[in-house]
Amino acid sequence: MRKLALALSLAASPALLAQSAPPDLIVYNARVFTGDAANKWAQAVAITGDHISAVGTDEQVKSTAGGGTKQINAGGRLVIPGLNDAHEHLCTTPSLQLSTTPDSTAADVLAAIAGATDESAADVWISGIIGAAAIDDPSLTTAAIDKVSAGHRVILQSFTGHAVIPNSSAMQTLRVNDSRDPAGGWWQRDASGRSNGKAFEYAATDLMRRWSETTSDDDATDDIKTWGDRAARLGVTTIQVMPCIAYNKFEKLARRASLPIRVRIIAMPDTSGDSRNVEEIRRMPKPYGARAMLDVSGIKWILDGTPIERGAAMNAPYAGTKENGRINFAEGEIASMFKEAIELDEQNLFHVSGDRTTATVLDVMKGLGRTDWKTRRVRFEHGDGITAATLPAIREYGVVVVHNPTHQGPFAKNRYVKTLVKSGVPLAIGSDSAPITPWEDMQLAITNPSNSAEGLTREEAVSAYTFGSAYAEMAESDKGVLAPGKLADLAVLSQDIFKVPTSDIPQTTSLLTIVNGKVAYDSHVLK
Repeated sequence: MRKLALALSLAASPALLAQSAPPDLIVYNARVFTGDAANKWAQAVAITGDHISAVGTDEQVKSTAGGGTKQINAGGRLVIPGLNDAHEHLCTTPSLQLSTTPDSTAADVLAAIAGATDESAADVWISGIIGAAAIDDPSLTTAAIDKVSAGHRVILQSFTGHAVIPNSSAMQTLRVNDSRDPAGGWWQRDASGRSNGKAFEYAATDLMRRWSETTSDDDATDDIKTWGDRAARLGVTTIQVMPCIAYNKFEKLARRASLPIRVRIIAMPDTSGDSRNVEEIRRMPKPYGARAMLDVSGIKWILDGTPIERGAAMNAPYAGTKENGRINFAEGEIASMFKEAIELDEQNLFHVSGDRTTATVLDVMKGLGRTDWKTRRVRFEHGDGITAATLPAIREYGVVVVHNPTHQGPFAKNRYVKTLVKSGVPLAIGSDSAPITPWEDMQLAITNPSNSAEGLTREEAVSAYTFGSAYAEMAESDKGVLAPGKLADLAVLSQDIFKVPTSDIPQTTSLLTIVNGKVAYDSHVLK
């Protein structure tokens, strides 16, 4: 029955095949997961120019070949649409990285800084990743870091990216003013109102932007090139990135890097002043379209924090505390974010983690009284705080949820994933990490160790990471499935992720990655 269905699918458009020039490339003897509901599995794919020109059996597709058609034998391996990482951050920051971890204590961190100053020149930045234990410790402050940093510039960053602790030397270099709080962020203060140097939310975001912009263009270009090449080796053909630096500077550097993959650059506007920098988004170019290798589109706002810093805004207090997080902007400001994006015809993307934040944004959407929310495809990044009470509105407004499977923290047990799919809510997947971890994401999306009942099937996970992510960027008409007329973005995998044990999925790589009809990565394994 499957072979018959394939034959009928291809036979339905003989005029297209007859009128087309012979394909440039054919990948055959494969197990092709197309993601196309009308023709989910095939054996071969033909590529002409930048698009798929035929999908079907080996015999059908190879019959379209001409004298100049290159043919690659996949050796029975799995072919899938290229992965589309829907949520990624990239900060190019020059520093000596400490060996600290999210579990390091404040004493561990200070000792690591003291040791690093003995091993590095005075002009070298020192940075380290920290977690809740260090952030919550009142002894870890800017003043404490100053005592052990010997004049070096030091920046400590929460692994979530929502809290940063600089020392005085770093603040002076970056011209950071902690005497006032920026829009959407704050500095932790003592009883007298004096900052202790711990920056949260947009105070942290502003600091990271300033730091990233100290990287030379040459170094930043090299970092971006390395980032894109690694993605291609893993079978990722599109990344939707929210860079630390301004979108226009990142676009310039990305073009200079000549990346082998598609990149959608999403604006994260500056709020270092007393208000949001609306002018920055008004200068955004019109989207270049899904077929462009590089695009600038979408506006991302961070509306709350994460449960790690107890910053996600919750209806109930965090266990053992009286804290329930905070929403970074007032409802009127959130309404303005919607209006600005609508005026500019840009997509709204919101970091929404807590259940109180989720309900607040939906209330704002309801208050605006629009009937076109489904076409606007508002995105909730993370979507950890969706509950049975807010799920109906999520579905009604067509909100797209971008899931980050590696977030196996405090919210994971009650987080909806499978429930969203069953409810018809559009689901995409993003790694939210640097470097990206697509196959670990895939494994965790399937197993969902914090609550296995919310785990996806393998087909659902692959579809979310391909078609779902394309839908999340309004590009599903052009990519996300392997079908005639769609962009030729695909990967031949090192193993069959539909058959191997789930524990082995993270070891997956790509043997051949094709983007826009061109080879983006070749392991030279296939003939």
